[in-house]
Amino acid sequence: MLERLIYSILESRFKKYMVYLISLMLFAGSIYMIPTELVKAKMLPGKDSDTFSIYVDLPKGKSVSDTKDVTSCIASILMQEQDVISTSIFLAEGQPLDFAGMVKGSILKSEQNEAEMMININKASHRSEQSYNMIHRIRPIIQNKCSHHDVNIKFVELPSGPPVLASVVGEIYGGNSFESRREFAYKIANIFKQQKTLVDVDVLADETTKKYSLILDNNKVLESGVGLEQVKKMLYIGFEGFGLGVVNDANAQNQIPLFVRIGDCRVLKDGSKKELLKKLKNLMLMNEMGLMIPMSEFVTIKETLQAPTITSKNLKNMINGIAETDMDSQIYPLLDARNDMLNQMTNDYEVTK
Repeated sequence: MLERLIYSILESRFKKYMVYLISLMLFAGSIYMIPTELVKAKMLPGKDSDTFSIYVDLPKGKSVSDTKDVTSCIASILMQEQDVISTSIFLAEGQPLDFAGMVKGSILKSEQNEAEMMININKASHRSEQSYNMIHRIRPIIQNKCSHHDVNIKFVELPSGPPVLASVVGEIYGGNSFESRREFAYKIANIFKQQKTLVDVDVLADETTKKYSLILDNNKVLESGVGLEQVKKMLYIGFEGFGLGVVNDANAQNQIPLFVRIGDCRVLKDGSKKELLKKLKNLMLMNEMGLMIPMSEFVTIKETLQAPTITSKNLKNMINGIAETDMDSQIYPLLDARNDMLNQMTNDYEVTK
């Protein structure tokens, strides 16, 4: 029957043209389904993996205790999930390098305001919920309950294909300064936030923060009868702390360091110069005659701006604005964001397609 049908088509010019026409219409119809969203296009399907990561980024200048406060909140919510086996927290450092961390720069993290979390869940055969559905469900819960200290919480899934910085990335070049690029990057990030299926929006640029430098007056130190080395050690113990040794514990993976610091000198509640001066006045030193002299007599406080982290590509300074997609292909929010940029930014900038 099929053979007869094929021969009849081949022997008739009209039938051959009809087959061509029908094939062309079906091909055009299949392509038309993508822009009309009758069928959703996906670049790569989601990967149902047994692990995912959470990146915690606080504003620059936040302490490790603030970072720990956020990660502890996240961990307490995660451990209520029946499919979560374990949660590992890496404060002020990146987690052991994984597939996604190769591009995301986990190995470079060393600041107190940064942390990464590694979450292990049951194997796919032992749970009813897929990993990306779990992340879709718990993301708003965690971001609503643990958004302390102006934190940015990003969920990172293992990629189905090659690792990328993020699902959607906006690269900002040019400008007269770092501040101008950062300002423009925030405008791009605001457009990303307007898209319904874009989440975990972030701008990979440091905020401008103050830094206090303590400058020693060597002449005053020598005239007061206090040793210069004594002043330096007291400053170091008061603000940085000093390691005395280590303790071995059978239940610990690594040696436990013994660490000494004088009070809470390094913690400035309002981050002001006045608060730092008060801390220095409370830090006392004894000279050769047994007199107690405040540390503030020997140092001058100089306020400067903390230099931001510079990112470059092809020898050109740049800033990245990133976002992740939530249960959607990258192409649709990307096209919507592009249209919003064309509509919203034409008054202030020259925008070309």
